[in-house]
Amino acid sequence: MQPWMIIAFILICGGASAAIANGKNRSAAGFFLLGALFPLIGLIVALLISPGHPVPKGMRKVTCPRCGTHQNIGASDSEYECWQCKQTSETTPLANR
Repeated sequence: MQPWMIIAFILICGGASAAIANGKNRSAAGFFLLGALFPLIGLIVALLISPGHPVPKGMRKVTCPRCGTHQNIGASDSEYECWQCKQTSETTPLANR
């Protein structure tokens, strides 16, 4: 087997895993790495994993800098209070879509 064929197989499996995961609201970069390092396992896991929760319209997902918790806030909010650790953090508001 030629080296370019192995590299092509790794990139195709990584890309397919990332595309499937992205369609299920999961980390495309994480699944690309999983699919590239473990090609068949990455594809199987991407196919079997349950869909993630999409961000509601008019909101965006932020991560608390203190505790790492993910939460949804309004797209135009300039600050938020973490629901878990109660820290107030500032963020840059997104333009209206």
